[in-house]
Amino acid sequence: FEKNLEEVLHTDTVFTNVSRGQVAKAADLKSVFKTDDNEKICIEILEKGEFQLSEKERQSQLNAKFTETASNISIMCINPATERPYPVSIIEQAMKDAHISIKPNKSAKQQVYYIGALHLLSMTPAIHIAISPRESSSHVPN
Repeated sequence: FEKNLEEVLHTDTVFTNVSRGQVAKAADLKSVFKTDDNEKICIEILEKGEFQLSEKERQSQLNAKFTETASNISIMCINPATERPYPVSIIEQAMKDAHISIKPNKSAKQQVYYIGALHLLSMTPAIHIAISPRESSSHVPN
């Protein structure tokens, strides 16, 4: 982990609520962290704390994973009538129509298998999908 805090943090000020600009009281920091050294406090928070994303950041990450999952399906599958891959936008729409939700703790490749995306897409009337012959022998490791 990066020890140069200037590379990681915008400020070494500790907030109780950063969106409201509420700075933590020195007495509270001293009682919790047993020091009033902001640099030591920041290091402890970075080492032991939990990373929190805003709703907008979370949604952005989910959207990116949704698109990446659709891209993986597009690479792995074909339209059986034309034997060509579907554009990612068609796969995305079919995923939305099939009400496929993305799990934030799984990789995009795992999404394809763990949520049964291929099965759900194959049940969507607007799209006929088959595993590409070049992908039928591959698998995703745990």
